[in-house]
Amino acid sequence: ILASRSRQAGLAHVNHHALRHSHAIWWLTEGGNVMDLKENLGHSSVKVTERYLRYMAGERALEARARFGPGNLLVD
Repeated sequence: ILASRSRQAGLAHVNHHALRHSHAIWWLTEGGNVMDLKENLGHSSVKVTERYLRYMAGERALEARARFGPGNLLVD
């Protein structure tokens, strides 16, 4: 339904994966915790969630990578 409605509206490449991706990037850009995002998205491993860090750009992305990138996570 989402894909067909977005095509009708003239929007390209809108599907549930695009919405999840947009949510994840927004979450991290706004300073959200990658561990909370992992739970929110239902990922089994934080390694899966960390891929969203690659898509971020700018100073906030560098801050997020420094805080939540590989090697900087404390997992219980």
